[in-house]
Amino acid sequence: MLSGALLVNGEPFPQAAPYVSGDDAQVIGTTTWATMSIPGVRRVHDPNAGGIVATTASRVLVLDHRGETRMSLPIRKSGDGDPEDAYHLRPDGDRFVVIRGPEGRVETFDPATGERLHGVVPVFAGDDFLGAGLGWSEQGPFLVRSALNERVHFLELATGRLWRRDR
Repeated sequence: MLSGALLVNGEPFPQAAPYVSGDDAQVIGTTTWATMSIPGVRRVHDPNAGGIVATTASRVLVLDHRGETRMSLPIRKSGDGDPEDAYHLRPDGDRFVVIRGPEGRVETFDPATGERLHGVVPVFAGDDFLGAGLGWSEQGPFLVRSALNERVHFLELATGRLWRRDR
């Protein structure tokens, strides 16, 4: 499904798309219509060059380009009305970020080992708080958006330090 050394039946990611039906996902090549099945998946969150992030009824999975599980975490249930957790896989596949919905905690994992490397709660100015994770910037750091003023900040995943790019 994805670009890089591993492809789905010879098709890079831009020519493939995920399709979820019931409790299974299929990655479908849009030029040859070749498919790769991922059993038990209810939602595909973040397909990119580093792999695929998907969820089953009870687990968050980081999958490689063949659909093999690299890492698995239990899904944390949130209360009614609470935002869902969000998932981001770095394009090189080396880091996986989970943003815990209600508390805005940003947890960083190593998909190769499953080890949690860092957990931070970014502190914004005033009454503002974490609105969304945006993924990795072209410059390398992780990007987040604040909820109230909707400004985009770089986030140091190890320390929680926020900064904005100079214009």
